[in-house]
Amino acid sequence: MPASTWRADMQAMAASTSSITLTPAEEHRLEVMDFQRRHARFVTAARVAIPIVLLLAIAQSINAVFSTSTGTHHLQPAPITSGVAIVTGGGGGIGREIAVALGVAGLDVVVAVRPSSVAKYTAQTASLWAERGATGAWYIEPVDLANATSVATFVERVQATYGSRTRILVNNAAAPAQRDDASVRHTSVDGMLNEFQVDVWAYWYLMTRLQPTLARNAPSSVVNIASTMATKPNLDDVQYEHTPFLSLHAYSAYKAAERMLTWEAAARYNHSGVMYNAVHPGVVAGTGMSPKGALSSIGSMVDSPAHAAARAADLAQNATAFGYTATWWEMSTGRASVSELKPCGSRKPFSFCDPHLRQRLWAYVEEVDAALTTRS
Repeated sequence: MPASTWRADMQAMAASTSSITLTPAEEHRLEVMDFQRRHARFVTAARVAIPIVLLLAIAQSINAVFSTSTGTHHLQPAPITSGVAIVTGGGGGIGREIAVALGVAGLDVVVAVRPSSVAKYTAQTASLWAERGATGAWYIEPVDLANATSVATFVERVQATYGSRTRILVNNAAAPAQRDDASVRHTSVDGMLNEFQVDVWAYWYLMTRLQPTLARNAPSSVVNIASTMATKPNLDDVQYEHTPFLSLHAYSAYKAAERMLTWEAAARYNHSGVMYNAVHPGVVAGTGMSPKGALSSIGSMVDSPAHAAARAADLAQNATAFGYTATWWEMSTGRASVSELKPCGSRKPFSFCDPHLRQRLWAYVEEVDAALTTRS
């Protein structure tokens, strides 16, 4: 109560009651007592409000850390437990295990395999599904990622058949580093460097062509299987047309490119309800990058395909629940956890999420794709 209002009330009371007479000192003392009471109420309220405000600020800070720098699409957070997941390179290794892990979780899975291996992987997938007790359906779909016509046909077929339910895309297929003729460039039927077409163009093509479908079925998730073995790509000569080619170097550059495209997709399709993340599932025995002869030198780092795949599948399902997008995961043990989340650009001097670099790469891939359309 303002002092002037309090004084007016007391003076009115004094005027109406002949027995009450306040001296200036008494009036001042009562004013001080009234101020102390109001101050005590304020302090009590502040003690309750300040912790609440701090908790809200901390929650907002945590959300900002795990959201893309350009913002996060806010849908009702929930893991993806139904619908269709597409897994490239799903016939063997990590890809096969990611596919079955998603099937065990209840999703129907499109297992994309090389056309020449349909019969082989059909039998293997049926056996593995039964062995693991997967409840989701599985569908074998042929695609040659080193053939643009095959990839375009695959996308059209997938959208027509499963489009209304597609919610997850896992870009897992990769062209392994060559050990024989490692310095010889091998080009595809489309004239692209084979490694570039499979590891970069195909990732980009599937992300962009399936984006409208995934957005319609949001919340949805894209997980690109990449690697810590990644070095800055030469954006002036992406396909080694003018500089010496070495298969292992190209592999590393294109693994970096996959991460760059992941973050650029997250920025371009922000607020679409599609989460874009990249992950290194681990060093896995039996894959192209861990030949048997090299395993003894890395010992406990070697992981099983099933264990590594479980983490990637978990991220594919739960990125929507936690709002993870434009993030890079290096999986060590168990399920995907906050402690394994690596901030974008933590490695210097090259930042995989540098906007200028990733936009240059995206523009280059667009030009390559436009040239394919022009020739056809």
